[in-house]
Amino acid sequence: MRRWVLNLSENKMTYSGPDLLKSLDRVAWNTAIRTFGNCHSTLIGLIVNWWITTDPINHWALDGAPTCGNRRVCDAIFCANNNAVGILEVEGVGERKITTVEKLGSYFVSEFDDLKTLEFAVLLLYAYHLTRDGYKTFMPPAYDPDVFAALTVVSRAHSDKPIIAITLDKTYESNVQGIRKRANWYFSRPSKVTGYLYEAGRESASRVFYSEGSNCIQFAPNKIGGPERG
Repeated sequence: MRRWVLNLSENKMTYSGPDLLKSLDRVAWNTAIRTFGNCHSTLIGLIVNWWITTDPINHWALDGAPTCGNRRVCDAIFCANNNAVGILEVEGVGERKITTVEKLGSYFVSEFDDLKTLEFAVLLLYAYHLTRDGYKTFMPPAYDPDVFAALTVVSRAHSDKPIIAITLDKTYESNVQGIRKRANWYFSRPSKVTGYLYEAGRESASRVFYSEGSNCIQFAPNKIGGPERG
């Protein structure tokens, strides 16, 4: 498997999709599952923290990314040494779901020289709006077929750039206590986190980072290519 290596001829890092996916085990998912409500800012912070701690000397991030040229702005840009190398977009599943995916493609084809070094993207989708079907209330899945169909199109158009889509599912709870009773978006708990690797227009791998009932362990930060999770 190809690791993250320094390409001396082009003075940049080269990133492996499978290694990126595997390294996301080290996100503090145990913090994510203890966050209720709109977890947007929490999730951005956790993924940015993952990126920096994988290589604290060379990795850094832009929180609140610059535009790619058409007024579209992603949530963060992952940087290594002097280059922008990756995009982060976090979105609650809803009305903007397709435009969110299209935004990734807009960054990949940006005319700005400082974005031409982009190599990969991370898209994190989380369940957000409660749904009612008759007498039943539930949280719909974060995996949306329309979103992943659009993701396939973007991935096919940029076959050399791995895209990792992460879904954070939630389970509806009707009997919450205390301050969580204030608003209905607190009436759910994170229950599963899954990652999907897209390369050249197809899903090439997937990985469950957390599933309710299993142990969610904080792994020590480690550079990609280091010891694998046991």
